[in-house]
Amino acid sequence: MKRELTRGRGDDALVRQRARFVPFVCLVVLMGAAIAIGSDESRVIRLRHTLVAAYSLLLPQPTGLDDLAPVRRMDGNPIGVNVFLEQEVEEWKIRRSLQLIQSAGFGWIRQQMLWAEIEPDAPGRFVDRATGGSSWQKYDRIVRLAREHGLRVLFRIDTSPAWTHASSSKLESPPDDVEQFGRFVGLVADRYRGQIEYVQIWNEPNLPFEWGDRAPNAAAYTRMLEAARLHARRANIDIKIVSAALAPTTEFSEKGRNDLLYLQEMYDAGARHAFDVLGANAYGLRSGPDDRRLAVDRDVNFSRPVLTRQVMVRNGDSSKPIWAAEVGWSALPEDWPSKSLWGRVDRATQASYTARAIERARSEWPWLDGAFIWHFRIVAPEGRQLQQYYFNMVDDAFEPLPVYEAVQRVLTSPRIAGRGARSQDDAAVWYDDYWSATNDGRAEGGSYRRATEPGATARLRFRGSDLAIQVGGIPGRGRISWLVDGGVARGEWISASDRERFSAPLSVATGLADGVHVLDVVALEPDTRLDGFVVDQALGWPGNEASTALLIGGIAVILVSVGVGRRAG
Repeated sequence: MKRELTRGRGDDALVRQRARFVPFVCLVVLMGAAIAIGSDESRVIRLRHTLVAAYSLLLPQPTGLDDLAPVRRMDGNPIGVNVFLEQEVEEWKIRRSLQLIQSAGFGWIRQQMLWAEIEPDAPGRFVDRATGGSSWQKYDRIVRLAREHGLRVLFRIDTSPAWTHASSSKLESPPDDVEQFGRFVGLVADRYRGQIEYVQIWNEPNLPFEWGDRAPNAAAYTRMLEAARLHARRANIDIKIVSAALAPTTEFSEKGRNDLLYLQEMYDAGARHAFDVLGANAYGLRSGPDDRRLAVDRDVNFSRPVLTRQVMVRNGDSSKPIWAAEVGWSALPEDWPSKSLWGRVDRATQASYTARAIERARSEWPWLDGAFIWHFRIVAPEGRQLQQYYFNMVDDAFEPLPVYEAVQRVLTSPRIAGRGARSQDDAAVWYDDYWSATNDGRAEGGSYRRATEPGATARLRFRGSDLAIQVGGIPGRGRISWLVDGGVARGEWISASDRERFSAPLSVATGLADGVHVLDVVALEPDTRLDGFVVDQALGWPGNEASTALLIGGIAVILVSVGVGRRAG
């Protein structure tokens, strides 16, 4: 299977391309290393990451992503952050966390829900061992306070009570009977009906640590996923299932199962119909957000979701989105006494990398819908002794760190739609008051907008060379006019029949210059429907001009700063 994955991705061509540029890369790296001698570690790390990103632009662009396929997206703000609010005792700390998360522009929190804590002794016995009260209480409080702050909650449901697995004492063990886990997921779906819309099933089951110290088993996890979906839908037909975020790893050993191979094994076991959203992780680790190298069996990077998407497309699953459940870079102190587990950057670099990661995902990966920064804040008093502490966005006193401020700037800026099929509810679309939203499974994105009066106006800000409108994706009449950039492109469309279904998008602009553009749409009669937009970008070698200029400029800035730093020292 490993050989098939590699061959399907066109890895041979990638190897040949790399070989062709080895002399060029060696020359550039040696030049950078010579300049960097005597400089501090942070400058050297940034220089290395920038050189790798520049080199990766020379590699062949990935194929098999089906970028323009309509994807069933969530509505509203899709960016969130991981929290550990169940560990907070004082309610004011939860409120302070949520207030800062809301102010940063996040729309979601991702919160672990420990089954082992809620039913510790027997099925149906919900007693908190520490307080003697209800074991649901702290999760009820998290949901209630999150909703007060306008935030949505994704519960990551995992761990198992000891009574569910006789063969292991680890909390992170799957239950012997997956129907028991499914039953519990059903309880969650029913309890939080109308309050939560998605639940995530387990975490990183391709690692033995998260699978009871046993060999990962994709077929067994798929059975768990199927049981969870069945019981959840019985309890609450509206709940949606997010599959576990697989740990991105190159391991093919007892230490772990390669995430791409594991995902294919899930599909082979029938997982396609067991989830609505595919979970993934997108850590930067030892490179920056613009590292575009792709490899099944070599070091992972922020581009890992590209390979995940290829597996989905090969298995006919291109209509589902990916949610990056954990995104981030570690700002581990330089004097840390042991080896870094997840790479290391300074706080300023952590901030710029995280902001850039959001921007890149938005502009290049239309199939990656939700993303959750890892993490807001570790609660434990001894947190500073843990390497994972240093992904944090605020300190122990809730003072924002540079990464918080950088993400806030991105999330509170006007949204611009990038390449891909964009739903009518994309955050980059603005509507006046004369449109109504209607859910309909026949629509491309599962819903559409309908003009209630003539003159209803909508506006889309986008970056791309070509634009099309999905007009009336379900049967119905319609008449619209459009204008791009005040007149660069304009036109009018009238439906031919009330029964007509327009499956092909209506082209409204082609060959636009690089940059941000504005589409204005006016419905000329009531009942006109908008079902989404398709943004495309004519890409040249080695990539779009903005990314190329960014990287070349970054190299120049870093080389100059390193040289200045060396002279000043």
